[in-house]
Amino acid sequence: MQTQISYFCWDDNLEAKNYPLIRSIEPTGKFQKFGNIYLMSNFWFSSPPLKNEKDEIKEFIKKILIQIEDIYYNPIESIKSPEDGFENLLNKINDWLKREILRSQKLYFENMELCLVLAVEEKIFSSKFGGFQIFLVSDNQFEFLEPKEKEKDKKFINIISGNLSEGDTLFFTLENIFDYFAEDKISELLKTNNPLEFQAVLENRSSSFNFNLEGLIIQMKETKNNKEEDEKKLLAENKKEEQLKPEKKEVKEIKEVKVKPPKKELANLVPENGYKIEQPLKNKKVRLPHLSSLQKAIFILIIIALIIFAQNISVSKKNSQIKKEEQLLTETQTEFDLRKEQLSVVQTGGEIKTILKEMETILEEFPQNNELQKEKYADLKKEWLALINQYFKYQTIDLTPLFSLKDLEINFNPTNLLMNGDYFYVINKTTNHLWQINLLNKKSVLYSTSLEGKTTIDKLISWDKDNLLVLDETKHIGRFNLKTKTYTPLTIELAQNNTEISDISLYGGRLYVLDKTAHQIFKYPETIIGFSKGTPWILENQPRNFTNIASFAINGNIYLLRNDGIISKFYLGEQKEFKQKDVFPEIENAALLYTHSETDNLYFTDKETERIIIYNKEGELVSQYKNPAFANLKSIEEKNGVITLLAGTEIYQISD
Repeated sequence: MQTQISYFCWDDNLEAKNYPLIRSIEPTGKFQKFGNIYLMSNFWFSSPPLKNEKDEIKEFIKKILIQIEDIYYNPIESIKSPEDGFENLLNKINDWLKREILRSQKLYFENMELCLVLAVEEKIFSSKFGGFQIFLVSDNQFEFLEPKEKEKDKKFINIISGNLSEGDTLFFTLENIFDYFAEDKISELLKTNNPLEFQAVLENRSSSFNFNLEGLIIQMKETKNNKEEDEKKLLAENKKEEQLKPEKKEVKEIKEVKVKPPKKELANLVPENGYKIEQPLKNKKVRLPHLSSLQKAIFILIIIALIIFAQNISVSKKNSQIKKEEQLLTETQTEFDLRKEQLSVVQTGGEIKTILKEMETILEEFPQNNELQKEKYADLKKEWLALINQYFKYQTIDLTPLFSLKDLEINFNPTNLLMNGDYFYVINKTTNHLWQINLLNKKSVLYSTSLEGKTTIDKLISWDKDNLLVLDETKHIGRFNLKTKTYTPLTIELAQNNTEISDISLYGGRLYVLDKTAHQIFKYPETIIGFSKGTPWILENQPRNFTNIASFAINGNIYLLRNDGIISKFYLGEQKEFKQKDVFPEIENAALLYTHSETDNLYFTDKETERIIIYNKEGELVSQYKNPAFANLKSIEEKNGVITLLAGTEIYQISD
């Protein structure tokens, strides 16, 4: 039996609001045993895509293919099985996609659909997200292959795998096809036609589609003995597929290294009757041939010369190796010094970042095989970090926890840590218990259990000195009175277009709601029983794209923080100029924007790079602090220059 694979992609419908692409990597030589990989992609738009948008997508798909080739067909990494290799590929591609989507800021990546298929002989592995459908035709039965958990995010989660039997057919395509074909019709077409005839039937109907279509067909066929007939069929199919088949990316073959066998077989060296051990001869003297004095002297000199020669070779090799290492150290230091000279003359933050990235690349490529190299690497990295601190106020700090929430209750799962007056408040989501903490004397009190049995609390917000605003996981709000220790649910009459509560904040007796779906901030005046009907706060004529907004904060102005660390400033519903200085290293996943009316600064975190970044309200970079604990940062508070942080279940403080 043999696996027959064909695919098609039609993108000539100019009215369609999607753009599909399918690409393959079909390696040769040593890599053939790892199988072929097929990447199906589809991008949805609000209107038919333009040529430049299609070109951008093609470049993006090229980048994905390069990543796939470097990860899966990597000659350095050993793969136990195709399944392990495919799982490793998906994990690394997920990380890469996350970074690329954040970096690109393209809206159509939010409507991206991908499907990866690995075919290793009769074994098929696949994973997808978005609207791709996979179904199997086997023994005249039509079956959808769907994972138990749907993929909501732009990442591969589930793997569908199995072995094809003779006559089985797998079909990968877009779910929109079922608007035009019934399931049994597709099943019948696949069973009674070869892939090219099936494609022809679809193509005849494609003019009535309101979308562009792509598909991948994998069939297990019985191998025919008639070689001539097979060759004719193959030539005919290749000719038909020539216009449909996308460009293939070929993996370079690694030349096979052949090891010659020994001239003698090992068995010939062992006597047939096994090993034979002879007894030593008693009193038998062994005589050396008689040598003259001159012969003995020459013999001794030859031995001495050979010893000296061997020592010289060893010393020469060692000296050569030392010389190479010294040369590498010198060249690397020279490269570093050259970049430092360039830094002294460049003018812009962008130029400085480029040079620092080049230095980072030098560090990444520097070997650390011995103590000398490790010491040099440590020195160079220290120089590099000092330069980042010099230009971008970046420093790694050591911190000791000031207080641990783990000591309060078992399985403490905290909300944010909130400062109100002289105390800090935090709720354990596991129990909904409210705790009061005094960091001056490091004492704590179980302040209230009145929230037990209610919906899990998600966030605390300071209302005034006697009250906290409480937001639960279902986005309902309430007031907690610190004096009476009572909780009161509050009503909020949502504005007509306010369909989502992405984040909330209080300022000046008004509730502000961030709605990323509506690309708007809604303002709600306070009433006795809650908040009255809200109104859009950002004016209609202002630029609004909240897709990548991570957080917002208020101090009279409203500041919006994007995932990439870019901050926008609004006042009275209008966007104001905010000239934000460059930062390095690049921000990967910004969150938790914090400010208040009595501070000059804006604080936020980048958990991916374990940093807290501080700007002032003029856009100047104030400080960057790095610590591994910041990878799990939950909240930021500041008072009188002291920053209080909750990371995991540990509380830290930094004097700004």
